[in-house]
This record gives sequence, C-alpha cells and structure tokens, in this order.
Amino acid sequence: MRDAALLSLGYDAGLRVGELVAVTVAHIDPHSDGSALLFIPSSKTDQEGQGAWGWLSADTMRRVGAWLVASDITEGPVFRRVGVDRRRLRAAVPPMAYEAIPGHATLAGEAEGQEG
Repeated sequence: MRDAALLSLGYDAGLRVGELVAVTVAHIDPHSDGSALLFIPSSKTDQEGQGAWGWLSADTMRRVGAWLVASDITEGPVFRRVGVDRRRLRAAVPPMAYEAIPGHATLAGEAEGQEG
C-alpha cells in the first residue's frame, strides 16, 4: 500500500527521490473531483527557491489516502520508515569446504591432481 502510493505520487508529479521523501501531509491540496495539487517546496531545478506545484490524479489520491488512513498519518512526512526491526539476528551459515559449495566445478587438471 505504501509502495503503491509512493510510486504513483512520484510518477504523477515527476518527483526525484529527495523531493518524494520530503512530501508532507500539508503539501497536498485535495480537490472535490478527487485529484489534488502537490506543493513541492524545493527542487534541484528550482534555483530561486520559489517552489512548484504538481498535479496528482484521483487514482494517486486514492492510493495516498488509503496509505494515510492505514498508517494513521495525519501530519508530517507522508512516507516514513515502517516495520523495520533491526534487532533480529539470522543464524550464521556454517563454514564449508570450497568443493562442497553447490555449483562448484573444478578444472580437469585439479580433479586429477595434474599441473597445467
């Protein structure tokens, strides 16, 4: 759900990654027809720092709206890190001999003990 909203919003407004992660709830101005305008406060190409507006389709607003409801976001950044648990550890893979690695193929000379 989050990824669909993220991709759809980025596509509609033609945003770079830095612009996309800076989108806040306050930057979105919904319209009665289901579409919206997105205020982009700063951009790589905005040399004067005036900001710009991008149009968001009704489909994109349905995705963004569903994400905001599901994530209970009412203010601040629209796209945040979610569900990351870095405390879980995976069991280490035990060491094994080179020949035991699947897909390992020896040269014919090595297999027979001959030198090249």
